Amino acid sequence: MILQKMHGLSNQQIAERMGISINTVNAQLVIGLARCRRFLAERGVARRKLP
Repeated sequence: MILQKMHGLSNQQIAERMGISINTVNAQLVIGLARCRRFLAERGVARRKLP
């Protein structure tokens, strides 16, 4: 997530730099976002879902 959000790399660039598949990059980004959302929700910081 840091390489994408802070360094502006594309998923393809991250995959090439790390020597992993783009599918692995995508999967790890989904996992990372879910963990961030959960962390914020547990602390009452996350946006609430609209009905």
